[in-house]
Amino acid sequence: MTKRVIWHFASALLFSVAMTSCESGGAENQNKGSAGGGAITVEVIVVKPEMLERKITVTGTILANEEVVLRSETAGRLQKLNFREGSVVQRGTLLAKINDRDLQANLKALHLQDSLLTREEQRKKRLFEIKAISAEEYDQVQTMLQTNRAEQEVVRAQIERTEVIAPFSGVVGLRRVSEGAMMDANAELATLKQLDPVKIEFAVPERHRAHLKAGTQISFSVTGVDSVFTAEVYAVEAMIDPGTRTATVRALCQNPEYLLFPGAFARIEIELESIPNALLVPAEAIVQQMTTKNVFVVENGKAVSKEVTTDIRTDTRTQIVSGIAPGDSLAVTGLLQLRNGMRVKAIEPTSSDS
Repeated sequence: MTKRVIWHFASALLFSVAMTSCESGGAENQNKGSAGGGAITVEVIVVKPEMLERKITVTGTILANEEVVLRSETAGRLQKLNFREGSVVQRGTLLAKINDRDLQANLKALHLQDSLLTREEQRKKRLFEIKAISAEEYDQVQTMLQTNRAEQEVVRAQIERTEVIAPFSGVVGLRRVSEGAMMDANAELATLKQLDPVKIEFAVPERHRAHLKAGTQISFSVTGVDSVFTAEVYAVEAMIDPGTRTATVRALCQNPEYLLFPGAFARIEIELESIPNALLVPAEAIVQQMTTKNVFVVENGKAVSKEVTTDIRTDTRTQIVSGIAPGDSLAVTGLLQLRNGMRVKAIEPTSSDS
């Protein structure tokens, strides 16, 4: 009886092992068949030529087109301030006046002396013509008259130095003095800045220096202003800074509404060149190998690996200059599973960004 029980147990165990082996073998055969005959689904785009604008972004600073510190040329009491802080003044406007009463008195005295000497010169000229006096006497009065007029010019120049005149149209800054103050020579009164137009100063890397010249257009923005401004390059430094390997550039921008102010930080975009018929593909479509870059092109339902050469890279796309042609169907997903010659099922991208 015991032997019969043992025999039945052994028979059941052998049957179970056999069934497990058959099921395992069947699953393996099923997986192999699926791998050999199935196609991987990938998203595909058609490569099309388009315009590529090669741009760089740099930072710069807004500068006044013209700027000067207004100073008194002579010492004395500040008699008049003829401007409001922050106001626009025109070229030639009298902005400040130093007391010049003593100079005006000297000039008046010289004028009176000029009248007397003129009459004396005319009288002696008539006498000289009739030989009533010598040429020496006539020359003496002429010299006195000419000396007087030279002294008048000196006083007039001294009076001019008591006036501060706007050398150009612009905006006056904050004043440093008040009317009635005693001024030293060369004392600062305020600053005058020409804000229309303004300059934009920035530096570009040495490798881009050749792309910039007078007339090149740039665009830029500043903090706090939503507008995008355009400017035109008018000068490029004639040397490369050996410390930074950059070239300093200046551009001019019209500023009729005074939205731009000196010292502001500018974010500048420069278009270096335009490339027609460029082939741009999503950066993720390029597989980086050890020494090459490859893409997968779908041909006749199969993935074909092609080596490519790239050039310009934007935020999301890369320019391909060789290896593919317009009209090629480029795989942009499933790249890790793809192998050369593998069957694929192409579908349109699910995202418009691709």
